[in-house]
Amino acid sequence: MRVSGRRPTAVGAHLRVRPPRGGCADCNAGEHIGSPLRGLAAGCNAVAKTSTDLRTGAPACAPARGGCAGRPCKNPCPSYFPPFRAGFGRGKAICKGGFGMKRTLLFCASGALAGALTLVYGAGRFAPSLLTAAAAFGLSAALVRALLRPASVRAAAAACLAVCIGLAAVSASFLLREARVSRAVEALCGEKGAFQMRVTGLPEPSGAGRRVSVKVLDGQGRAYPAAARVYCYGEAARRLSPGDVISAEVGFAPVRASEAAGRSLAAKGIFLTGTLSHVEQIESGSLSPATLPLYLRKYALAQTDRLFRGGAPLMRALLIGDKSNFSDSFSEQVADTGVSHIFAVSGMHLSFFVSAILVFGRNRRWVCALAIAAAFLFAAVTGFSASVVRAAVMQTSVLTAPLFRRENDSLTSLSASLLLLLCGNPYAVADVGLQLSFLSVLGLLTLGVRLNGYFSARLNRRPPRTGRFRPLLRRLRAYLGGAFSMTAAAQLFTLPLIALYFGRISLISVAANLLILWVIELITVFGWAALLLSALWLPLGSLLAYPITAACRALEACIGALASVPYASVGTDGVFMSVWVAAVCLLTALCLLLRSKRAAAVSLCIAVAGFGAAFGASEYAKRTVFELAVLDVGYGQCVVATYGGDTVVVDCGSTRAGSANVLRSHLKSRNIFEIDVFALTVNAPHHTNGAAAVMEKAERLVISPANGDAALAAELTEAAGACGTAVTAVSDAVTLRAGAMTVTVVAPPDSRKAHRGACAVLIECDKGSAAVLGDVSDRALLRLAGDARFTDAGAVVCARHSAIFSEQSKFLMKSSAEYVIISSNETGGQPAGTLNTAEEGTVRIRFR
Repeated sequence: MRVSGRRPTAVGAHLRVRPPRGGCADCNAGEHIGSPLRGLAAGCNAVAKTSTDLRTGAPACAPARGGCAGRPCKNPCPSYFPPFRAGFGRGKAICKGGFGMKRTLLFCASGALAGALTLVYGAGRFAPSLLTAAAAFGLSAALVRALLRPASVRAAAAACLAVCIGLAAVSASFLLREARVSRAVEALCGEKGAFQMRVTGLPEPSGAGRRVSVKVLDGQGRAYPAAARVYCYGEAARRLSPGDVISAEVGFAPVRASEAAGRSLAAKGIFLTGTLSHVEQIESGSLSPATLPLYLRKYALAQTDRLFRGGAPLMRALLIGDKSNFSDSFSEQVADTGVSHIFAVSGMHLSFFVSAILVFGRNRRWVCALAIAAAFLFAAVTGFSASVVRAAVMQTSVLTAPLFRRENDSLTSLSASLLLLLCGNPYAVADVGLQLSFLSVLGLLTLGVRLNGYFSARLNRRPPRTGRFRPLLRRLRAYLGGAFSMTAAAQLFTLPLIALYFGRISLISVAANLLILWVIELITVFGWAALLLSALWLPLGSLLAYPITAACRALEACIGALASVPYASVGTDGVFMSVWVAAVCLLTALCLLLRSKRAAAVSLCIAVAGFGAAFGASEYAKRTVFELAVLDVGYGQCVVATYGGDTVVVDCGSTRAGSANVLRSHLKSRNIFEIDVFALTVNAPHHTNGAAAVMEKAERLVISPANGDAALAAELTEAAGACGTAVTAVSDAVTLRAGAMTVTVVAPPDSRKAHRGACAVLIECDKGSAAVLGDVSDRALLRLAGDARFTDAGAVVCARHSAIFSEQSKFLMKSSAEYVIISSNETGGQPAGTLNTAEEGTVRIRFR
């Protein structure tokens, strides 16, 4: 809409914008015009304020161009923007059947989202059929729109056409990308060979080496369209810089887009992986427009470490979005308190950055242009993550709308950013950050604004009182109301994704956000100021960094204290908690549709009572069901058995990093806080490299010191002593009690041969039994085959790499186990009827 050039006038206590010529204020009753502060316009998922009616607390309203010319309207105008003049009815008012920009972009984005979800999570081979169907239905809708006169039919046809346009755009983008990527995969994948590559990212730590994104060059120095992520070890990994051209031997493998890890890489534009060897640098990288953001990021990371020292890990996350220096314990505390979004660079951080620029300028046009350029530079420095790109597009809309005398609409900007992202890369729909970011902003724009209006109305119900501290208290109450509204709305809309991806939800997230968000804002703004001042003169930046470092330490202590609260977070694994999450989503949608305070109150009571019932039922089921979980850790093993409120863990290791995090996440999702018996079958890294990280949760460690690496066994024993964990050494066999479960650990007869023998573990209870063989050798299998307790176990867990022992297949044939689970990182080759973690993911068996 075109906003009148006149200033807003005050009618009593009611702030209102004068309508432009031909407008109608009645058509847009209830629509708000004020761009939210501190980032709601940029899609921030934190505190935001909207311009509200000071008398009623309702959002301020403005007319739309092309309204019903002063007549009462039974069909309120749905958009601030004028209707499309070509194709959607020239000169027709929106309330006469026109179709505004807001609806157009909303339906286009909906079609693009539906198409991307279908192609990425469904069957990508149907992309040509989807494109053809979208084109056919779109043409039909355009004909209906042009030929028929009823306004309702024309509006429905316009909606269908917009959906088809979005669907066709995403399908065409998907087909083009697949064609380009398939050509690159055919040319590069196969046997190991020598390739030239250009480094396009900063090396990141990954286990014992580093990983970096590269572009593979052909014989003429041109880059293939598919980017690759390669892993490099040794001194060469530390010397890599953006823009370097290197030569190395590598065997590329295509990314499996059908798997979760593959979709995550494809969302970043990476479709190949490989490991480098014999790396040689051909050309050193130089500063260019493509590498400038990477060198700025590298400089900012180094300068952050130099300035903030003890608070550097937290400042790296807040300023640049790098969480690689977070300890495992602190990452767990952040997840428990529900403040993970604070340390993931998104609209909140971008709004802080842009607001700091807008404060120092008076010329609105050049300041807005500078702020837009700075927003996209910030997005480039932070890696062009989906959440930051979304925020940059929305921020650009906020800044440019007044320059063109147009009213900004956050929902329209959100739809446009989603449409641009999905058309650029349909695989971006699989990015968890994008999903959480868009849902949180959608919650702010729908539920958050209504909650904030409700609290503002209650705040302004009484006339202001005089006094020295009355204005301060009034602002504090307004801040708390806005913070609660926005945080609660974002948490409700992202609840299903948090439960799906992380397996737990924080019960103190709203309180934690209210407590620390204002500190985060100050730390972020002054942190950027210190970083910029240090570029001019290091001592000046260091002087400002001292109080910020102290604030970071206090913030870490606060998060740790909040995370120590009992049941700060609860797991959502299980059918009862899943049903509760689905019910909360339905109740939220019902409240948005009914717009009734009574419905909201009843829904809140139902949600609280339902949580108590679901949590109680989950705890009861955990105590009455014997569950065996074989976690997907790749090449390694980690088995968790629970019954009667007690827990037994067998091994925690893998050749890839993160086995401890996998175990922690599983325990958290099941509301398990301690391990009764922690048994290690073999002292080898692929079975134990995550054990030390979770040792503090274990009450008793069972280990065979002579089995495998003696030095590793000594390290684990020392770690157990430091954590106060009791240690039981196994020389032949030992039987322990873990509540209602009996744990028998049998050492192999050839334990002195490293990696040629491993302990076998038998877990028994009145509901069933399970045998964990691991890497047991032929002699051990012959011994176990004569033990009826092992052969009669209801479930048998073995490792794929132990297939080198010929007696394993004989033991499995003799066993009467109902379930056979193989812990592996390779698919195929196992006997029929067995379950493989490489194919199934984490395997869970329940005995009732």
